[in-house]
Amino acid sequence: MATETSAERKTKLLRKNREQRPDAETANKPRRANWRLRITVAAVVLLAIIWALPTIVANTPLLGAIVGSATADLDGKLSLESASLGWFSPVEASGIELRDQDGETALHIEKATGDKTLFAMLLDMSNFGKFRLDSPKLKLVLRDGDSNLEEILAEYLKPADEPSSAIGLQIEIFDGTVLVEDAKRGRSWQIEKLQLAFAMSTAKGTPMDLNVSAVIPGAQNAGSIEARLHLVQNDEVESALGTGNAAIKTSNFPLEMLEPLLTRVAPKSRLAGLLSSSVDAAWGAGTAGTPDGLTANVSLRRLNFDSPMLAGDRLEIAALDANCRLGIEGHVIQLHESKLDCDLGQVSLAATLN
Repeated sequence: MATETSAERKTKLLRKNREQRPDAETANKPRRANWRLRITVAAVVLLAIIWALPTIVANTPLLGAIVGSATADLDGKLSLESASLGWFSPVEASGIELRDQDGETALHIEKATGDKTLFAMLLDMSNFGKFRLDSPKLKLVLRDGDSNLEEILAEYLKPADEPSSAIGLQIEIFDGTVLVEDAKRGRSWQIEKLQLAFAMSTAKGTPMDLNVSAVIPGAQNAGSIEARLHLVQNDEVESALGTGNAAIKTSNFPLEMLEPLLTRVAPKSRLAGLLSSSVDAAWGAGTAGTPDGLTANVSLRRLNFDSPMLAGDRLEIAALDANCRLGIEGHVIQLHESKLDCDLGQVSLAATLN
């Protein structure tokens, strides 16, 4: 029998190692493949959860918890009946209710729809975009000294230690209703067909605009109100109001509605009558070429005013019509010919004040 040499034994050993190595590499491949699969599955699950997160929030108690946390300073409770949330779809909410501490509803909004996606809002949290509010119903209870809304929003109405950062927001109200109650005197008025458009921007020097209109039904004298405000904050203008212009028009507006507000500055006063007016004002070095000043045409019917300020007298006027035009240029105030005509007589006045 031939004896196996040392060289032959080394050759066989190397051949055996080469034959066994592929088996080891093959055994390790499934392990590496399993880790890749696990990482892929975990990433897909995480992405799915992130994608579905808005839907999860909108359809679980998380929505109520988030709303409650965001409105913790309210002296009351804000709730949503339902919401539609998606990263790339506009935000919608239905059945929005604001209640006071006694559970009385102060505000109900049938539906609120935004024009920005949730993803876009998170990218720019200083600009909320435009929200449309459909058929909101507000109950305003006026009391001597305060109101239900002032009580609910008390924390938000307190002066801030530091100026709040500017936000971009547009609000449109369609077919709103406001029930105004005079708690002390047991009277109420309903404001209907409320239309409102409000816009403000974070950009410096851009205007804040407000337009509002509504009707006040009445058995004999239906009333209406329209108002407009255009305001621009400008560091070059010393006035706190910046530059701007405003206008308000009323027809048969019941002055009794203002009595609870009047008693805050003049306690025990009484006010009644109907106001029809057209007032235009501009300030801050003229807006869009409009000189600073005031133009007013006022008509009062069945005016009745009683106050301790009159020292026991009462002012009763069946009809009063007045108009005036006031111009301001620098430190000069020009009162152009103004007239007042009422039961007591007529007055005409023009003057210049420096």
